[in-house]
Amino acid sequence: MERAPLEADVDPPTVAAVTVCQACEELLARVETAWPGGDADAALRRLRSRVEALLARPLPQAPDPCAGAPALEVRCLGPTRLRAGGVEITPPRRSRLVLQYLVAHRRRPVPRDVLIETFWPGSAPPAARNCLNVAVTLLRRAFRPTHGDCPIVVFRDEAYRLDPGLRVWVDREELARLVREGDERRRAGDLSGAARAYRAADELYAGPLFEDEPYEDWIVAARREAEGEHVDLLAHLGDCLAALGDHEAGAAAYRRVLAVEPFREDVRRLLEASYAALGRPELARRHATRKSPVMAA
Repeated sequence: MERAPLEADVDPPTVAAVTVCQACEELLARVETAWPGGDADAALRRLRSRVEALLARPLPQAPDPCAGAPALEVRCLGPTRLRAGGVEITPPRRSRLVLQYLVAHRRRPVPRDVLIETFWPGSAPPAARNCLNVAVTLLRRAFRPTHGDCPIVVFRDEAYRLDPGLRVWVDREELARLVREGDERRRAGDLSGAARAYRAADELYAGPLFEDEPYEDWIVAARREAEGEHVDLLAHLGDCLAALGDHEAGAAAYRRVLAVEPFREDVRRLLEASYAALGRPELARRHATRKSPVMAA
């Protein structure tokens, strides 16, 4: 009977156990037609029981190459910054763009064809796949000093994603979490707690999403969405502060909303009310008579 080859890095006890099992197979094959029975049957049952117990044990898990690697900090609000273990990571631009896309869509794997169509539209498929492979290879190389053998990006079932073992902190995701906390506290009537959460979220908004990439189509669309979310949290912050009697801070939040969306008449009326509560009727009248672009048209 031909014996299966063993992996070179298997530990000696495992090699010995497999060798014994193979020898038993050969012996049983020779005596199968003249099996003695009796004590041999009992011994075979004991052996079978032990083998089944071994087979029922969970297989040892391969060590996670990302275990112990520093968390990746991604700042995508404002200029893009990648840091891990206090070290700034600067992959080539195309590699960084692929990473940015995977971070922005990291809740599910991204099909390879989607990345190719996003970054190499119109290219011949073999050339585009090669470009993507090069971008991912250079990305992994940029992270090697901080993450060693952790691949950062994995490819499986024709799709790419960040390695599931990689710890990642993203400022936009933290902002969204704080906004959810603020919304929950506001609905529960905890206006002070809501204002703290909204302020913490506002502090994370360092600028437009991936500000250093102004012309990528997919980023432009996502940037508008992120800007809208920030404006909404400022409006909620202004509402909480006004309800708490801090009309000065509330008015400042409302002014920031109008600087981005001057057509928000609901916010303009709230700003007028804050000025009136501050005893500054001249500012209230000025805003009451000012026309938004939509109304002026």
